[in-house]
Amino acid sequence: MGRDLFEEMERRECIVFDEKTQSTCTYRHVYIHGKQFELKRKDNSTKKYDFVSEFYEGCACVELNGKQGFVNELGQEICDLKYKNWCVNSPNYKYEPHTLSYTLFSDGYAKVAIEDELDKSLKFGYINKDGVEVCPLVYRQCSFFYDGHAIVVKENGKSVVINKEFKEISKEYDSISYFINGYARVEIKGKYGYIDDACNEICAIKFDSAGNFKAGHIAQASIKERREYLQYVDNKGREYYMDEFGIILPYDTSNLTKYKYDSEKNIYYIYET
Repeated sequence: MGRDLFEEMERRECIVFDEKTQSTCTYRHVYIHGKQFELKRKDNSTKKYDFVSEFYEGCACVELNGKQGFVNELGQEICDLKYKNWCVNSPNYKYEPHTLSYTLFSDGYAKVAIEDELDKSLKFGYINKDGVEVCPLVYRQCSFFYDGHAIVVKENGKSVVINKEFKEISKEYDSISYFINGYARVEIKGKYGYIDDACNEICAIKFDSAGNFKAGHIAQASIKERREYLQYVDNKGREYYMDEFGIILPYDTSNLTKYKYDSEKNIYYIYET
């Protein structure tokens, strides 16, 4: 869960035809104005779309007339093109073809959204590679699945971690960040802390600011009342500060672990124990 979401996902080329030049091109994260893409299926038939994404896990996102869906590697649509561009959930977003956000398959599922008939807000959920909605589209927002987990925002505005059976496996928080290096930042009433990838809190939710965990299992996390400018917490909930020599020292003198920061490798390492 700690690895970058896109680092190890399967990447395959999306081959489409540029209608103007009649040439074959490969597109990845495309933002092109004023063109329509023609997807060539393996049986040599074609279909035009306003947008075709790259392939992840054997599927690509396609859009036509403001509605999105997915095709498999044969070019076959696995679901109806009925899902909304999830970027339009922002009140400041003005829709234009090809200037869009889109979703991809990850861990076997893709996040999708439909517009609520009453309040016109977007409701999010997931589909599988058969195009089946495997959970109700009821969330305010949701993340990609990765390592069997995803983060969703419920109707009450609270965030939780769910597993691939769509069961909640964490308590509710005001916000939850992505898991990085095995840990996620959580927020309750403006205070921050961390959970591990089993959703256990590794420290009190008490910090005024908190960064991501870096390799070396330590993160910057500060409390305003303390005089030290740079403060930290490790994956055991132990707290530290940086002295004038760049040594990261524990507040608790019974903790003998010290760290230093390697700016070239962007990691913290144990300096002395």
